[in-house]
Amino acid sequence: MVVVVFEVALGGFLYYNDFRITYAPNLENSWDAISAFAAWAGVLASLIAIWSAIQVPKRIAEGQNRIALFEKKYQIYREIRHCYTFCYILKLAEDVTEARKMFLISFEKEMIINNEVGTMDEGVDWDFKAMIRVQKLSEVLRQSQFLFADNQWIFKYTEELVTALTIMIGSTPMNDEEFKQAKNRFLDIMNGETSKKVFDQMTQELQLKSTM
Repeated sequence: MVVVVFEVALGGFLYYNDFRITYAPNLENSWDAISAFAAWAGVLASLIAIWSAIQVPKRIAEGQNRIALFEKKYQIYREIRHCYTFCYILKLAEDVTEARKMFLISFEKEMIINNEVGTMDEGVDWDFKAMIRVQKLSEVLRQSQFLFADNQWIFKYTEELVTALTIMIGSTPMNDEEFKQAKNRFLDIMNGETSKKVFDQMTQELQLKSTM
């Protein structure tokens, strides 16, 4: 590509300076003109080489930045998808212990593969694991403030989501009434219009095919 650009630029430069391909054996070669042309051609070639040396790494860096940005945004998108999964099965939970188990099933699917959820009553502190996972979710979703800077309403939504999950899953033990209120608050957020709007916006920005 650089060679083609150089040849086109060189041809234009020659044409602009009245160079033409002619057959005139009676004319003598002008070595001064040839030397001047070679000097200008060298300068032009150097400029093109410098331009290429700057642009190629720049384009590579821009491509890497786009990939990194996509991965960060996609991580938030996946966590919200997990929230939808949790929302669907949370309706069956009768207390906070069941809710935490369902939360871990929704967000840590490898636990199902390892059959770890079945050991919930065998001395494993699943409440603690759920609280740690909520903290991880919070850290990921709060990156939306910077990753979706042009849409700060997305950050506001994720903050509401994090707060609702923290109260329900990551808080100290609560009675049945407190759990019911926290559960309904989370379900209201996930079933609201803003939730669908956020998901559609992320799908559009990531150019993904929506399956909701």
